[in-house]
Amino acid sequence: MAACSELEIVLNELKSHIESTAAINTNAVLEPVVKTYVEVVVLPTYASLKSKVDHLYDTVVALASAPSNTTFETACEAWLEARQPWETSEAFLFGPVANLGLDPNMDSWPLDQNAIVQLLNSGDWEQLNWSGDYDEDNDGIAAAQNVRGFHTLEFLLFKNGQARTVK
Repeated sequence: MAACSELEIVLNELKSHIESTAAINTNAVLEPVVKTYVEVVVLPTYASLKSKVDHLYDTVVALASAPSNTTFETACEAWLEARQPWETSEAFLFGPVANLGLDPNMDSWPLDQNAIVQLLNSGDWEQLNWSGDYDEDNDGIAAAQNVRGFHTLEFLLFKNGQARTVK
C-alpha cells in the first residue's frame, strides 16, 4: 500500500509537468517515441514469444510421442524459455492480446486442477473451445481458460519445481 501511495504521488507530479509542457505533447515529438517503442520492444518481444512457443510446442509433441525423463526435462526447459517473453509482454497488454482474450487464455490463474484431470481422463478436447466473440462474462470462456495455457502446462510438466519423471 505504501508503494502504491508513493507511486501515485510521483505520477501526479509527472502529470502536472507533462500537462504544463505543451511542446512535448505533440504528435511530432511522441510519434517517434511510440515507433521506437513498438519496433525495439513490442515487436521483438512478440517475435521471441512466437519462436519460443513454437519450440515449446515441438518439445511437448516429442514428449507425448516418446515420454522419458529427458523429454520431460526438455519440455520443462522450453516452458521456462517461452515464459520469459510472455512475462515481458504482459507490460503491454493492449490490442488483440487484450481485446481477443489472449492473456487469460494463455495465463489464467488460478487453475481448475480437478477440471484438468477430468478433461485428461475424458479426452473431450471440445471442452477447451467456445463459440462466439470473446466476452469476459461468458462462463464457457472462463471454464476453458482455467484448463489451458502456461499454468496448465506447468501443472502437467513440473512437480514441486522439478521436471516430472516417467515412472
